[in-house]
Amino acid sequence: GNAYGDLGDHKRQLEYSEKALALSRDLFGERHPNTATYLNNTGNAYGDLGDHKRQLEYSEKALALSRDLFGERHPKTATYLNNIGNAYGALGDHKRQLEYSEKALALSRDLFGERHPDTATYLNNTGRAYGDLGDHKRQLEYSEKALAISRDLFGERHPNTATYLNNTGNAYGDLGDHKRQLEYSEKALALSRDLFGERHPKTATYLNNIGNAYGALGDHKRQLEYFEKALALSRDLFGEQLPNTATYFNNIGNAYGDLGDHKRQLEYLEKAMNLYNELLGPQHPKTACIIDDLASTLSKLNRRYDAYQLIDGFLKKLGSDHPKYTLLANHRKQLLSKPLRPGFRQPPSNGKGKKKKRRRE
Repeated sequence: GNAYGDLGDHKRQLEYSEKALALSRDLFGERHPNTATYLNNTGNAYGDLGDHKRQLEYSEKALALSRDLFGERHPKTATYLNNIGNAYGALGDHKRQLEYSEKALALSRDLFGERHPDTATYLNNTGRAYGDLGDHKRQLEYSEKALAISRDLFGERHPNTATYLNNTGNAYGDLGDHKRQLEYSEKALALSRDLFGERHPKTATYLNNIGNAYGALGDHKRQLEYFEKALALSRDLFGEQLPNTATYFNNIGNAYGDLGDHKRQLEYLEKAMNLYNELLGPQHPKTACIIDDLASTLSKLNRRYDAYQLIDGFLKKLGSDHPKYTLLANHRKQLLSKPLRPGFRQPPSNGKGKKKKRRRE
């Protein structure tokens, strides 16, 4: 199941995780460390498929079982606290994301001290939570601490060091320092190539992030060049049917948009939407985001009515508690603020039509 997840096949990841969980329950019952592990892994698989409510449900079960079996001061407890934080982050509740990430970090420091790989991981995740809350200075602070620990423990030539170089670059980018963002992303790419060679998923990730940095610096030709390299590598490694491929389609489309070629932008965004819908389903936040991008592109091509129909149809599939519902609903409202096309009758904002005045005879 983990191997399928690494390949991006999250449906089969879930299938195998659930089989392992069922077998553990059958052999050992509910109160067993293996059961907690497979509950956690099943939750991760649901998260990768975009079902973050189920992810949270399974992660909380794993945490409760770990506390029952081992007590509070145990590495597994820290792992499950961290994963609950990830689930809250995916659901858009970044305050609770931060709360659980800090609990995991505090427990790791208590168990292992500062110089430990788990501590570095939880520092990194706590920094990400601060970033999601808009505190990018603290995001950078925690990313740099994670990077320093990794360098101290493993040296420069280690996958974790490459990961934290990349994340530190992202933090600089969020602070608007895109030259430093590019610098760190290029270091991560060089290290990944040195460790893994060209044909590795991490290499594709760092190529993509360098493209992001060039885009932020206004160099959209080089942005497009790196996105296309990331896409070509992802296809070579995994084929077409992978969420990462959809992400690279999305990024290439937006790069074309930055270059003013909205027809090519639409072409790539539609490819991304079809893949996300097929692989992750309509409930996944990435699918909702691509719908938002597609509608914006349609508007730029003077197809506002098509943009409205796309968002309106998609919103009918979502519940109002979906993390991206408000984003799409506001976009739909913005589209309705102007006539969509000649002769189109605007739907009333409150869902009720005005009563016609009866003519007096």
